[in-house]
Amino acid sequence: FALLLTLFALLGFVLLPRAAAQSGDSLIEMEVEAAFDGFFRDEQWFPVRVTVTNNSDPIVGRVIVRPETSRGVRGSFSVPMELPTNSVMSDVMYVAAQGVTTQLRVELIDDQDELVLASQTVPLRALQATDQLYTVITRSAAGSIDMTGAVADGLGASQANWDVDSIPDNPAALASVNMIVFTDVDTNGLTLAQETALEAWVVN
Repeated sequence: FALLLTLFALLGFVLLPRAAAQSGDSLIEMEVEAAFDGFFRDEQWFPVRVTVTNNSDPIVGRVIVRPETSRGVRGSFSVPMELPTNSVMSDVMYVAAQGVTTQLRVELIDDQDELVLASQTVPLRALQATDQLYTVITRSAAGSIDMTGAVADGLGASQANWDVDSIPDNPAALASVNMIVFTDVDTNGLTLAQETALEAWVVN
């Protein structure tokens, strides 16, 4: 597997996706990275990484995406969040949505009284069935190469720029991607689960 990653790096292939958000309450801040820099495919899984900074009272709750507040989402998806005062927590949930979905609302809900403590809405854009999706993994926030021109006539292409931490550990969340490119990045930071997900994506 290390040889495969090295080969990708030498070839200049890359992968990256991101979208950021922040809560209106200065004591509770939320950052959301949804799908592949906002791109997703109809009815296919995509990652939603949520980072919450809590400078308020301790929180025991959950981060949730639900069809009541996000049109086209296929059910409710959530991950638990337990944050002491002056703490930061990050987690990933996997979401599936219909192609009509244009935005995703992520909410932090307190388990005790079911209050919404913070929320963020991030845009989504559904890819056409023939569109190519390239993911570039790099340390550069802007991405170091542009892959969107590498398509046949008449086909569309989109690119997501990710860092290593953004790579999902669930292989189903990579099914939307046509090509992953590693460039100017240290792959030694990959977890075993991420490596396994990448291996499954290559095989499939």
